[in-house]
Amino acid sequence: MTAEPAVQWAMTAVFGGLGVRSLWWLVAARLPLAVAEHLLHLGMSLVMVAMMWPWWVALPVLPQVAFFALGAGFFAALAGWRALEPGRGADAGALAAHAAMMLAMVWAVAVMGRGPAAHHAAHGPHPTLTDGAAAWGAALVVALVAGTVVLLVHGAGRERGGADHLAGALMSGGTVVMCVLMLTG
Repeated sequence: MTAEPAVQWAMTAVFGGLGVRSLWWLVAARLPLAVAEHLLHLGMSLVMVAMMWPWWVALPVLPQVAFFALGAGFFAALAGWRALEPGRGADAGALAAHAAMMLAMVWAVAVMGRGPAAHHAAHGPHPTLTDGAAAWGAALVVALVAGTVVLLVHGAGRERGGADHLAGALMSGGTVVMCVLMLTG
């Protein structure tokens, strides 16, 4: 994704920390939906850390795409469910932001993990993205920026769950950085 050591280490620290947080909450979770949410975020954190390093291209693409596609569907379904509940629109927006993060992971893995892109990820700058891939990436960046804002607003001033939304905003913002690196690399 980038050969700049400062960026590699900074993003490794951010997503490593988020991964530790997700693991902590995964172990503490008691409800099946919470377990699934934290497991998906842990997987995302681990793959985001791996993507920063050349050895990531050795990981199989299909299981990653399937994992994140499942995650996108999971969060989209939860968002739809919350949108139908009176007074839960803000929760639906936050869950939609998580769905956008999972979709961004599907895009990133698919773009980085194929053919010449995988070679360049391991050995140098990415080749030029196709117009379609670049358009999808740009749309995802817009969705991620909006999701980051939603999570920040929804988490600010909340006693219960506020830290979860702020961590989600950090994850979404970090995903923006990673996608922009891919789009401009």
